[in-house]
Amino acid sequence: MLTATTLATTAVLVACSSPDTALGTPRRVVAIDPTAVPIRPGPAPATERGASTPANTVPALTQPPARPDAVAAPDTTWVVRPAVTAPPSALLDEITAVYDAAWADLNEAVATLDEQNPDLGRHLAEPQLGSFRNAIRHLREQGRRVEPDPGGQWRRVEAMTVRPHEVVDLEVCVLDPSDTFAADGTRLTSLEDRPQRLIETFWKYGDGWKWTAREWIDPSSTFSDCAMR
Repeated sequence: MLTATTLATTAVLVACSSPDTALGTPRRVVAIDPTAVPIRPGPAPATERGASTPANTVPALTQPPARPDAVAAPDTTWVVRPAVTAPPSALLDEITAVYDAAWADLNEAVATLDEQNPDLGRHLAEPQLGSFRNAIRHLREQGRRVEPDPGGQWRRVEAMTVRPHEVVDLEVCVLDPSDTFAADGTRLTSLEDRPQRLIETFWKYGDGWKWTAREWIDPSSTFSDCAMR
């Protein structure tokens, strides 16, 4: 994804660390406090105008998926999983197109620090929509800015799971090296070279797929089992 996407991603991660939000990547220490709880799918999200709600509520994911290929050694050192990519399919293409479009809308909102940008609702739905809006609001209120590493960001979709009631999960490895600065120019964080493993969840509405939730699933708060690119 483009540099603007990196900026948007990092803006979200700043707010994910805030104690007054419960966003999707809680353990990455970007600026404040890494204790927020990750979002998990729960009650049916609110619909955008003209959209239909999925037929049934998706059960909450109370535990990360089983990880038989990422086992701890006796010294508690975790093993990096081999880099893989999800098998190609028309559905995967459809979902990733929505994923990319959601990021494009988020880029614009972050660039202007406008959490009420109506375009955010085109490819996002609650609770993720509210999480991102809180992230942008947090940046604006704190007077913070983010400077990404233009060539360092990448994303790899490693698996796709189709669940009942038109719900799809993407398991994604993401690297987003960025610097965060306070209003007075003080650097709050340095570039980070550790990727993250996330579950990105999409629900089918009357007007198409929407990104509704994310969950951080790395095995440790200090280690990711995502292979580097």
